[in-house]
Amino acid sequence: MKKIVAMAVAFAMALSMSVFAVSANGDGVYEYRTGNVTIVFGEDTELTAEQRQSIINAVAAENNSSAAARKNIICSVFGHKYDDEGYNMTFIIHEAREKDPRCDEQIRQIRTCSRCDQLTTTVIYSKAISCCPEK
Repeated sequence: MKKIVAMAVAFAMALSMSVFAVSANGDGVYEYRTGNVTIVFGEDTELTAEQRQSIINAVAAENNSSAAARKNIICSVFGHKYDDEGYNMTFIIHEAREKDPRCDEQIRQIRTCSRCDQLTTTVIYSKAISCCPEK
């Protein structure tokens, strides 16, 4: 039991260290970076700070193969019940390729299950961009 608690605490600490707010720019745009992904929330976002952090944590867990998925018995039986609209936001995947353009800019739709709060992302638009220099 102590090992499980220690692992959970270590995972939470590692997750909190890998996620940080880059800035709330003067133009009202919030940018968060976790690993090689930058998530950009526009100034017109209706998301609260808690909802933004939930999305950031989900993206960090998506990029972490050791993260355990939450299970909900209702969703296991009946399936997830995602909200209809969702939110569109910009994701920048840094260093996706070795040659220029190295990065990808994606517009993703984020939808949340109303039963278990699981997030699903759908890529709506993607293009290659040059933002990271070649090594």
